[in-house]
Amino acid sequence: MLKGHGDDRHLFDHEIIADFSSNVIADHPLLLPKSIQESCWKSIVRYPEPNGETLSKALANFHKISKEQVLVTNGATEAFYLLAKTFENQSATIFIPTFSEYQDACHIHHIKTTLIPWDEYTINVKLESNLIFICNPNNPTGHSTPIDQISYLLKKYPNRYLVIDEAYIDFSDQCQSVLSLIEDYPNLIVIKSLTKSFAIAGLRLGYILANASIINKIVKNKMPWSTNSMALNIGLYLIKNHKKLLFNKVQLRKQTELFRAEINLIPKIKALPTTTNFFLIYLYSEKAADLKFFLLKEHGILIRDASNFEGLNSSYCRLACQTVKKNHLLIEALKQWMY
Repeated sequence: MLKGHGDDRHLFDHEIIADFSSNVIADHPLLLPKSIQESCWKSIVRYPEPNGETLSKALANFHKISKEQVLVTNGATEAFYLLAKTFENQSATIFIPTFSEYQDACHIHHIKTTLIPWDEYTINVKLESNLIFICNPNNPTGHSTPIDQISYLLKKYPNRYLVIDEAYIDFSDQCQSVLSLIEDYPNLIVIKSLTKSFAIAGLRLGYILANASIINKIVKNKMPWSTNSMALNIGLYLIKNHKKLLFNKVQLRKQTELFRAEINLIPKIKALPTTTNFFLIYLYSEKAADLKFFLLKEHGILIRDASNFEGLNSSYCRLACQTVKKNHLLIEALKQWMY
């Protein structure tokens, strides 16, 4: 899907003062030391490592697994398309609403998809496809799937591959990573994103963690040099300084809940529960597209019209918590719209 994601400011001529459309924390800029900046600029005169081998080793050490279980990708999105290519002409189950690129990648590679609404999900759900996609925490709803439910599915379906997208795991203090299960379950594939956690979405940097035999199959479909030298250099810096650079997720969640509570005081709008920094709002009598246009034109505020997520309709928007000041701007604009 080339259009329809968040942060689609390139489609508009209006100045954007506050962006709530992307789940990245826009006001959490990454400040790189001068030595890293210089290293990045020097690196662009030569080819990057074909598969980001040095960063793969660093990620393996960070997660305490072998380097053969890691594959660096051009953002998490490349990972989904590589998986779809690897399982070409097979089948997949996708719980909706969720990130659209799972379905798009499957469609391109002729994978038959079964869409199951999250409302119908239970641990007893019958799954017959080769791949099972679970976004955890889920985009756009913000809900989390408990690790015991995922381990149950891994045991129940040893011949199915569970793809757990943890792109937003750092934004939740309630969602537990499944990485502790990776050594016990060869049918577990975990997708991670560095660009989300450190607000560097423009660099495109993600990676796959899985059993070495699966990584070996996936890498055969990967083009060389898909991740540029600057991204690889910054990735190494992020991993070495992970704890120091990462935001406080507990504080972020508290701020998000205050933001949600304020929105829920506005008539005809409901901010739905979440376990992370983003959430859906439901408009009882208005359309998301109309609200998006109003906020953009009158206030320079960008939100995500969530109507194009499978399973949602024109009444849904997605917001991501930003600074207190920007949150207040949106609250006042929403009041003006509704009153």
